Amino acid sequence: GVRTLTVLGGSLMQCLMPLALAVSFLFWQRNAYGAGISTWWAGENLADLSPYINDARSLSLQLIGGGTGAEVEGHDWEFLLEQWGLIDHDVRIAWCVLRVGRIIMAAGLLWAAASVVLDAVRRRSQNDVI
Repeated sequence: GVRTLTVLGGSLMQCLMPLALAVSFLFWQRNAYGAGISTWWAGENLADLSPYINDARSLSLQLIGGGTGAEVEGHDWEFLLEQWGLIDHDVRIAWCVLRVGRIIMAAGLLWAAASVVLDAVRRRSQNDVI
């Protein structure tokens, strides 16, 4: 329901904002390097979620507010995984989210690096013509 979407909103925005920037860089600014770095950022944010997902049952992670999830009656990912009936899979889900985040990070860096190389090749070929 509404509470689930509200709780999911922070994590969702953490990952969607860099992807929106990647789309903006790619399609409106025609900047493949910026799109690659924004994609890396999206992957990093996804990987950053994995410790919180992993902590859904144990609630031992120190939270920003100063206490652990157990001390403050849980946290977002405990609530979400409980709602979805996936609480018993928190560690496996966290492992998968971390791996996917790392893959996206690697792809973003490769994309950014490739754009730098291609720009250099284009500039060199333009200078050779002149």
